[in-house]
Amino acid sequence: MTSSRRDPGEIAEVRAFCLATAALAERGVPVASWRSAVAELGPGRLLSVAMELLGHSGLSFGEALLAACEERLRSPPGTELGIGAAQGWLRVCAVLLLAEETGAPLAEGLRSVADWTDREQRWDVRRREALAGPLATSRMLALLPALSLGMTLFSGEAAVRMLFTTPLGWVLIALSGSLTAAGLCWRGRILRRVRVRAGSGLWALPPALRVGVSISRVRAAAERSFLRCGLPGLDTEALRGVEETCARTGTPAVVLVDELIREEHRKQETAFIGVAARAETALLLPIALCHLPAFVLVGVVPLVVGLLSTLRW
Repeated sequence: MTSSRRDPGEIAEVRAFCLATAALAERGVPVASWRSAVAELGPGRLLSVAMELLGHSGLSFGEALLAACEERLRSPPGTELGIGAAQGWLRVCAVLLLAEETGAPLAEGLRSVADWTDREQRWDVRRREALAGPLATSRMLALLPALSLGMTLFSGEAAVRMLFTTPLGWVLIALSGSLTAAGLCWRGRILRRVRVRAGSGLWALPPALRVGVSISRVRAAAERSFLRCGLPGLDTEALRGVEETCARTGTPAVVLVDELIREEHRKQETAFIGVAARAETALLLPIALCHLPAFVLVGVVPLVVGLLSTLRW
C-alpha cells in the first residue's frame, strides 16, 4: 500500500537516482556495473533491497527494483512509500523493463522520470501556496470548540453546571465533538483531491521511437511494462491517431508523440489550477458548516442558557 503523505526527501532520492544512472547510461556503462554508482548515492532501504536481489536472484535490474518496490508497498503503515515516491520508483521500473524489451536507450527515459519528479515538487509547492491561507484559518477555527470549553469554565457557575452536569450539556458536547471531527475529515478529503491527474504513459515512448522501434511494438511493450508496474495505461485512442497520421503523411511517430506529451502537460497545468481554486473555496465549507457551529454549541449556547436560568420571571 502507499501512504497519502508526500515526502520531498523520498522524491528527491528518485530524482538523484535517475540523474546519476542516466549519466552512466549515456557513457555506455552497462546496467550490471551500476552497483558502485548506486551505492555512492547513499541508497535507502528500497535501493539496498534491489541491489541485494540483483546480486543473488538472477533478476534483471528492472525486475529487481520492481520486486523491491513491491516489498516496500507491502510494508506496515508508517514505513511504506509515500505516494509520490511510489509513483516515481514504479516509473523507473517501467523505463528499465521497457528498455530491456525494446533496446531503447535508458538515459532519456530516466531523465523523463527526473523531470516528472521536478514537476511533482513544483505542483506540491504551488498546492501549499494556494491553500496556505484557507488551511491556516481552518486549523485555527478547528481549535475553537476546545478553547470555548475552557472559556465556559470561567463564565459563571450556571453555564458550567448546565454544560457539564445536565443531559442538555452532554448533548451539546457530543454534537460539538462530532461536528469538529466531521469538519476535519471533510477538510482532509478536500486536500486529497488537490492532485495532478495521472498522465497517460506517453512519456515512456519517445526513447524507443527515436532509435527506430515501430510504434506498434513500443506500444505493446509499454502496455506490458505498465501493467507489471501497476501504472496507468496508454492513451490507445491517441496512439491510434498517431499511427494513422504516420501512415498517411509519413511524419515520424516520435514527433507526434512529443506533441501529445506537451499537450498533456498543458492540460495537467490547466486542470491543477482549476482544482486548486475550487479547493480554496471548498475549504471554507467545513469552517462555516462544522467548526463555527461546534464553537457556538459549547461556547455560546451554555452562556445563553446559563444566563436565562438566573433570570427571575
